[in-house]
This record gives sequence, structure tokens and C-alpha cells, in this order.
Amino acid sequence: MVESCYNESYDGRRIELSIGAIIKITLPENSTTGFQWSAPSIDGDGLELQGSDYVPAHEDESAGVGAGGTRVFKLRALGRGEFQLRTERCQAWEPDNPDRHFRVIITVD
Repeated sequence: MVESCYNESYDGRRIELSIGAIIKITLPENSTTGFQWSAPSIDGDGLELQGSDYVPAHEDESAGVGAGGTRVFKLRALGRGEFQLRTERCQAWEPDNPDRHFRVIITVD
């Protein structure tokens, strides 16, 4: 199955999927600052988080030392409905003080 990829420009938007669809959500992250995206909160059970990986920028030879990377969340649509996915970026020692939020509404048909 083809995977669709969505980035931070989809914050606050709607995404429409079919049952069985797999998507990736990519968000900028820089582990050297301590800011990391939390596991997504999903209302309902029609979406399943299948993985969360950090891809460092150093895999790109043009990136310098301390360059950020990308957090990649992989999700699969399991059932019909409308689901809100939310995540935030914060430092582990200040979990109640996020510097960024990301939210999308996903409709599965």
C-alpha cells in the first residue's frame, strides 16, 4: 500500500483516508535542544500509531553539527470515523511547557 506523507504545514487541517491507509507525519525536531515531539494523542480507536522514529539531519551530508532532524510518526487507518490527532513538542524536564503544537483531524471512509 502506498504511504502518504504530511508535514507541519497540515497543522489544523483535515486529512481524508481510506480504511487500511498508512500515513507518515513528519515534524521538525532538534534533539540537541532537548525539544522532542510527544507520542500523538488520538481520540477514538480508528487510528493506530505504528511507529515513531527520529531521523537525524546528519544523514544529509550538507547538514552541520548540531543540526536538527525530523520526527516521523507512522499511522494506519483501522476504522471509519473522524479522529483528532494531537501532539506537542517540549523538553522532557518541562513537559507542561511545550513550544509547539500540531493537530490534524483525520476522516476515515
